Amino acid sequence: MSARSDLKQRLTSGDTIVAPGAYDPISARLVQSLGFDTIYTGGYMSGAHLAVTEPLMTMTEQVEVAARVARSVTLPVICDADAGYGEPVHAMHCVRTFEAAGIAGIHIEDQFYPKRASYHAGLEHVIPRDAFLEKMRYALQARSDPDFLIIGRTDAFTAVEGDMDEAIRRGNALRDLGVDVVMPRGVR
Repeated sequence: MSARSDLKQRLTSGDTIVAPGAYDPISARLVQSLGFDTIYTGGYMSGAHLAVTEPLMTMTEQVEVAARVARSVTLPVICDADAGYGEPVHAMHCVRTFEAAGIAGIHIEDQFYPKRASYHAGLEHVIPRDAFLEKMRYALQARSDPDFLIIGRTDAFTAVEGDMDEAIRRGNALRDLGVDVVMPRGVR
């Protein structure tokens, strides 16, 4: 069974997935040697690894970081794919590129692109719900492997114009659209 298939099967069975972060082959092998079964490569950690802030990272740089991690272990790797690196057509390209690089899945968030770093309180904005759903629809259509995980992340709870109710509306809409996982960020 492929790492992607294994991850998808564990998710559909209701298992809790614990995915420590890794940004290079050594940290990935450490995660694997400690017995974890999934790895997460986040944008912030990838940016720190390259000594740039996350909003300045390109898709190519993030794919390269994640691909090095994925090649060094047998575990599935989930990667932060920012806001899909642009408009819906860019999200399609994003899915195809990460999928071809051997990544098990990505999450795409509802922030504007180019984005501001989410760790700057009071500066985070999200795109309109319909625009995000269109982007995610394109992302879902782009995958060629049904086991490639597509996660819809909403930052509406912490966004300037958002709140808990909007985060719930977006999460429900993502579920109805057919994303594999809904990731509400910042919910306390």
